[in-house]
Amino acid sequence: MRKKIDYMNEITIKALTPDLEKDYFDFFDNRAFSDGSPYYP
Repeated sequence: MRKKIDYMNEITIKALTPDLEKDYFDFFDNRAFSDGSPYYP
């Protein structure tokens, strides 16, 4: 049985603004799907 890891205590939802655009695209282009999947963009 896996041990539950409780490290995410809070989620903050923010509107996508021009100030956050670079971080948003960096996350989805380089971090979120970096598992080597053949469907990786």
